[in-house]
Amino acid sequence: STTVYKSTVPSKCNEGSQLLHLSFTTDSKPEETRWALEIDSEEVAQSHSLDGFPLTTFVEEICAPLDSCIKFRVFDSSGDGMDPP
Repeated sequence: STTVYKSTVPSKCNEGSQLLHLSFTTDSKPEETRWALEIDSEEVAQSHSLDGFPLTTFVEEICAPLDSCIKFRVFDSSGDGMDPP
């Protein structure tokens, strides 16, 4: 089964912002994977070491301005992509 870890959730966002819900599940080789979230070219969140957390879902909720550019990037150190669940 998959374990879920949830970060501290903002109760609500300021006017002009929206709640961004990010859910990321690792594969069987989490030590090869990391992710980063950028809002308007500024990194606002990133994964820490995922080593030891195979098939685990991590949930983050972040307030983002309504008119912002959001980029979610996933990195795989081995270059072979993520395994299907």
